Amino acid sequence: FFTYHVLMRGGDGTSMWADLCKNGQVRASAIAQDADQNYDYASNSVILHLD
Repeated sequence: FFTYHVLMRGGDGTSMWADLCKNGQVRASAIAQDADQNYDYASNSVILHLD
């Protein structure tokens, strides 16, 4: 699920989280959100270093 989440993560992440919640995958969303936050921090640091 995590790999799929990273690959499918687009510019509008909020709509994807809304879809997950609508599908009732609350527990999966919570787990993926924790992983997604770490992914965001890593991406931001990489972008900052590239700048």
